[in-house]
Amino acid sequence: MEAFVRETGRAVVIPNDNINTDIILPKQFLKNILNTGFGKDLFFDWRYNADGSLNEAFELNKPAHQGASILITGNDFGSGSSREHAVWALTDYGFRAVIGGEFSDIFYMNSTKNGLLPIVLPEENRKILRGVQADENIQIDLPEQTVTYKNYTFHFDINSQWKEKFINGEDDIDNTMKYEKLIAAFEKQRPNFGRRQYMEQAMNLQQRMDTTKETATFYRVFAMIAAGMILDGADVYLASAVNSAIVSTHFATLAQGSVFLSSGFLGLFFGSIFAGFIGDFLGRRKAYSTNLLIFGVLTLGAAFATNIWMLVGLRFFAAIGLGAEIVTGYALINEFAPIKNRGRWSGVTSVIANLAAPLTVLLAASVIPRYTWRAMFVIVGVLALILWVVRRHFPESPRWLIACGEYDKAEKIIEKLEVNGSYSTNDSSVKRQPVKTRIGIGLLVATVAVSAVNLTQYTFTSWMPTLLIKQGIEVVHSLTFSAVMMAGAPIGALIGALLVDVIGRKKVIVSAFVMTAVFGMIYSQQHTTVGILTVGFLVVTMMYILMASVVGVYMSELFPTYFRFRGTGYANGVAKILTVLTPYFAAWAITQFSANLIFYFIAAVALIAAIVVVVYGPETKQKAIH
Repeated sequence: MEAFVRETGRAVVIPNDNINTDIILPKQFLKNILNTGFGKDLFFDWRYNADGSLNEAFELNKPAHQGASILITGNDFGSGSSREHAVWALTDYGFRAVIGGEFSDIFYMNSTKNGLLPIVLPEENRKILRGVQADENIQIDLPEQTVTYKNYTFHFDINSQWKEKFINGEDDIDNTMKYEKLIAAFEKQRPNFGRRQYMEQAMNLQQRMDTTKETATFYRVFAMIAAGMILDGADVYLASAVNSAIVSTHFATLAQGSVFLSSGFLGLFFGSIFAGFIGDFLGRRKAYSTNLLIFGVLTLGAAFATNIWMLVGLRFFAAIGLGAEIVTGYALINEFAPIKNRGRWSGVTSVIANLAAPLTVLLAASVIPRYTWRAMFVIVGVLALILWVVRRHFPESPRWLIACGEYDKAEKIIEKLEVNGSYSTNDSSVKRQPVKTRIGIGLLVATVAVSAVNLTQYTFTSWMPTLLIKQGIEVVHSLTFSAVMMAGAPIGALIGALLVDVIGRKKVIVSAFVMTAVFGMIYSQQHTTVGILTVGFLVVTMMYILMASVVGVYMSELFPTYFRFRGTGYANGVAKILTVLTPYFAAWAITQFSANLIFYFIAAVALIAAIVVVVYGPETKQKAIH
């Protein structure tokens, strides 16, 4: 704070007694945690009339009193609430000292901590001072502890420590820092026990996790996560391809096809929520061990469904198992990967996952005409069960173990992860600054962004083959066209993976949302094969840049370890429950209006998400997650 030794200045007299802090600064102005900008609102109800005009009769508004630095007032000044803002308003206006009969204890202490000198003088002294004229000065000499006006000199008392702080311009922090070396020496010799020891151990383990280089153990973890993500991606397009087939073969009506698609999204919603709680409270490994068993068995069972409603039921329960996959997968890769390459590995996971898009559609184009849609469920179900067997020995997340205080278990896993050494902490790309986002803001940004990605992607890709069939294109050709457009999925995911660690998460995400809206609108106007394929490819590319950057990287970085699975689970859950409704909307739009309404919807959702990320989203590039 500014030093106070001697002050010679003009004074203004407001002689009232019992001036409380609500008079000094009314409560409606307590909107800032900074100590500046409050001077204009000082004595607001006295300085301004009801219509907002200046009250020219009030002392502070008189031209002769402008620039006054000393306030002379009555008894019991600063009573009422303990708001520090009242002192800030006085100092921001320009007052260096307040002379009164007595002060509220809290106001007095707030004044000494913020550079406003409170001086207590008896009534007979203040009576003389109240005669000060606008062109006369009062001198305050703090070392001598005197107030001088004309030929009068009045002595005041002040605590010697507070006096020294004012003269030296020191606040409480400055005063503490004078003893920094002594404090540091004491901390070094203090026994290492209790919570301090655990905190130091936790910080050390976190540091090692942040900087460890990729090893064989990491690559095994990555491979198992990526394989699970391929299944997740395959399932989306499995549903799309199967839906077009069951509608075209009259196994289901268009409306029943919508129910089939929605049942999967509804199952994913419940799976996301359950996985979030299991992962945060019981461990990542438990959330990641049985989900594929559920998905594999029930997906295999769907191949033998005798009617559409049996297929819907099996689809719903299978999706509950799969719902854990995307919640746990991306969160786990972020927890295992070092800061330096976290975005890259999450993005690469998304690239591999999204290879499932064109591959699944191509597989469906080959398999469904020959063996019917049932064969697709057999293939995906068997692959899920194989992966479940392989993944039974998946290691627990060290970050989760650290958050739970299981330091010894975390240590053993970290040792396996750092056999190749560590990235230097002096590397400019290895920053220890943590992500600082309130959980509420993180939930808002994650939920809106992930919901927008899911709504745009699933609305477009789930109905792409069906829309082509409605235009008179045969099933085989519609699936082939879809596969060409879906080739943009791995390309978009690769672009996202390459950019997020270079230019940052926010720039990539906002740009991709805007371009999704633009290309989506352009696609709605295409009627030629070339136009449909070209623009459709671009739409998919933008959507999967978002899939890689939002779902793959950004979402799990917004939450601390103790809340990461629940946060990602909630965001995914809301996204999935919203996508439950989109098939009905799409079916209604197609039958009642035109497919163009779908693309207007995609554009609107993408633009809203871009705005939310711009306004509320933090940049998490190269920042530690704790």
